Amino acid sequence: MERIAADRTQPAAVRQVAEDELGVIRNAGPVDPGWQRVRAVMDLEAQRHPDDLDAGLVAESHDVLAAARKDRARRIKENQQKRASAAANAARSMRSFTLTWAELLGWSRHYDPARAARELSDDDWALFLSVIEESRAFAESVAREREQLCPPTG
Repeated sequence: MERIAADRTQPAAVRQVAEDELGVIRNAGPVDPGWQRVRAVMDLEAQRHPDDLDAGLVAESHDVLAAARKDRARRIKENQQKRASAAANAARSMRSFTLTWAELLGWSRHYDPARAARELSDDDWALFLSVIEESRAFAESVAREREQLCPPTG
């Protein structure tokens, strides 16, 4: 941006935007948004005829930058959703399963039932019951599978 701000071959509007953004950066502002704004002004300048350059270029650059920011925010949100979905659907190893339950072993000794009754919100209690129900259903499914693998002898 410093080179662009000092480059007299650049249009005045481009140099001004670069200088403005350098001021923001020097005051501990973020670099990327400023660089994106400079790039947007430079892209607009490349599309215009040299005698069309005016203050309107800076105004247009704000529109281009706003659209770029909106698109970037959309892509970030989509990527976060994809990562969250992939993580939620990722199968974990049986080692992870064993470690999870080993860590939970004896968990109830660390909590006071009377305090839990007083302090847990309805949502927290519903979450707990949901996890218990999900765990019970999973345990029953595993028990059925184990019976099919190794039927009881009798």
